[in-house]
Amino acid sequence: MQTIYALILSMMLTVSLGSGCLSQPVRPDLTTDKRSSQFATEEARLAFLQRYAKLITPVQATEFHIIYHDNSGGLVAGPSDWDIRALLKVRPDDMPKWTANLQPASPDQIDLTWAKSFGAQNPAWRLTSQPQVYQKAGMVVALFAPESIVFIWSTTQF
Repeated sequence: MQTIYALILSMMLTVSLGSGCLSQPVRPDLTTDKRSSQFATEEARLAFLQRYAKLITPVQATEFHIIYHDNSGGLVAGPSDWDIRALLKVRPDDMPKWTANLQPASPDQIDLTWAKSFGAQNPAWRLTSQPQVYQKAGMVVALFAPESIVFIWSTTQF
């Protein structure tokens, strides 16, 4: 009798853990730790960024560091964790669209060191103006209007 119970339990676990007809479709794991410098072209950078961030307007160029831990797989799925920091070169007319539904914040309350460090490495990203900073839970947006650059920081760590 014990053998029958063990056999039934084994069959139930096999089906419930995905090797039977009730298995979930496999989706790619999004876990990553990548910098834009790892991509050869601007098109490849933008395509990768769009897997992790919704771009509100067209973007001409980007620099980023994306750290994403995909916790949606496994036996017990959970919420994912991320820290996404991106500089975006956009058209001047598109700048205000990036702050919809965000609250103004003080630039001295937000660490923009990461965004400003790109200017030291690449003249195309030199930030000389004072940013207009906005935020909401888990997100900071800084507009460097004269340069037409938007800095986005989205994280689950706030």
